[in-house]
Amino acid sequence: MSQEASQFKNASIISAIANLGNTTLGSGVLALPYAFFQTGWLLGIFIVLLITYLSSYGYIFIYQAAQHFSCSTFSDIGLFLNQEYIKQKSTKNQLKTPLLENEDSKDENNSPKEADSSPPWPANVCEFFAALSTIGACIAYPILITNYLPQVISGFAGRDLSNEWYCSRLVIAPIFGVLVLLPLSMTMTVDFLKFTSSLSLICVAYCAILIFQYFIRCCTGEFAFGPGSFDAFNWEFSAIFQAIPTITFSFVAHYNLLNITRELKDDSMKNVVKGIIWTEGIVSFVYMFTAMFGYGTWRDDTGSNVIMLYPYDDILAIIARICLSIHGALTYPLAQFSLRLNICKFVYQKRPDNPAIERWISVGILILTIGIVMITDDLGTVLSIVGSISGAPIAFIIPGLFRVFYAKLVLKKSTAGGWILFGFGCLFCVVGFTCSIIQSCE
Repeated sequence: MSQEASQFKNASIISAIANLGNTTLGSGVLALPYAFFQTGWLLGIFIVLLITYLSSYGYIFIYQAAQHFSCSTFSDIGLFLNQEYIKQKSTKNQLKTPLLENEDSKDENNSPKEADSSPPWPANVCEFFAALSTIGACIAYPILITNYLPQVISGFAGRDLSNEWYCSRLVIAPIFGVLVLLPLSMTMTVDFLKFTSSLSLICVAYCAILIFQYFIRCCTGEFAFGPGSFDAFNWEFSAIFQAIPTITFSFVAHYNLLNITRELKDDSMKNVVKGIIWTEGIVSFVYMFTAMFGYGTWRDDTGSNVIMLYPYDDILAIIARICLSIHGALTYPLAQFSLRLNICKFVYQKRPDNPAIERWISVGILILTIGIVMITDDLGTVLSIVGSISGAPIAFIIPGLFRVFYAKLVLKKSTAGGWILFGFGCLFCVVGFTCSIIQSCE
């Protein structure tokens, strides 16, 4: 591992599961009921299981290449796979390559050497899509907060205050950003966030229970089901491909995997794979659970943010909105931490020695994301568009290419698995983005 990461290697696998699960579980809990409405509940379950399976392999492919080359970021993997390709091509043609002419790409501790200039294009591509994905996450969580706090205030007041000036997102977003999000974003390690991650996951669990509880109340006649039927399948092509980016983005935390695993005491492949399997299993169960019962309750009235549909004055719904506001506040720092490292990699090629530089970057990120949130509050559009243009590259396309080159250059094995992941990502990236743009323009 790089020297700036090695000083923080004291995290447990439980901490890693909590942080990775917290990064993954988020807006998907709220948006997947609408995705199931678009696909039908049975087809939706199939898509969730398929994406869980492919996403897990994406994590494994990333970590496999990262462990071999002792990398701690996406860009390091792209850099060293590119160097390995150049090295083998040079050997085959008996030519000398300037990049590898005098020395190997690792130092005596088997760690990546810092480049004297900007990394080559594979590294830049990896950093770009990682940054794009984290920007989407950084925007989504403040949107949730600014959507819920006016309903929380209305619930406690006993009347709808959403049109009052102090409930406007133009007021709530900057105040909450400065007083809550900014202090939480100042941490220098993700292991520190394991305590907030555990609390955040409890908040998500409560919301899942609320969704199930309302479904049971509908079954007993205490609460009315939404209009329409509870369909198992919806074969409308455009609706399915609008739902897939949302589902995929709900599983995307690949950009944060190496930020979390590099702090593990035991970063062996076996231990990390165990953590990935546990995380993906828990996440997929929670998503299917909430999507099934959320769609089952609201049916044709299902919206892109399901908690917004429950009565604003219902005490259980008020608690759920408070929990989700807490979840957004505690998960935002994880996404911002990753984005901050992406920016440092672009500018400095490493983490700067002065922590104040990172903290000023955090301030800049917060200003950017809060500014966007003050303009739009449409969570569904954000997840669908960002999911199609960044979710596919992060979860499928880039890990697939990592596997192709790693299998070909290092393992000398079949590259079929990597190409399958790559092809699936390209397919839904293009079709999903097209369908999402058409939907947003309607």
